[in-house]
Amino acid sequence: MRYLPEERETHLHYDATDKVWKAWTNMPYMAEKLRKCGWKQIHVGKDGGEEVDWLFVGEPNAITFRDMTKPKRTISEAQIKAMREGRAAVDKLPDENAKNGNAHVPA
Repeated sequence: MRYLPEERETHLHYDATDKVWKAWTNMPYMAEKLRKCGWKQIHVGKDGGEEVDWLFVGEPNAITFRDMTKPKRTISEAQIKAMREGRAAVDKLPDENAKNGNAHVPA
C-alpha cells in the first residue's frame, strides 16, 4: 500500500538523552536518501509484506542549520571567466589524471 502524496511525510526529532537525530519517513525516496547519507535504519514498518515506513538514527551533527537571512553567494562575471579559463587549461593537459581534476596524483 503506497501512501497518497498528501499522506507522505518525514519527521525529524533530536533525542537529547541519546544525543542522536531520529528520522521517520513513509517516503521511499527519502528513506533511500537517508541510507545513502549513512543514517542507520533501526525499524521497517510493513503492511502485507510491503515496506511502508522507516525509522533511522543519525549522529548529532547529521543535521545542520543555516542562516536563511544571509544573501546567497553571487559570482561576478570576472570570476566566471577565470573559472572557465582554468577549466579550459585543465582540459588541454595530456595527463588523464589531470583531466579528471586530480592533477596532484602521479600517473
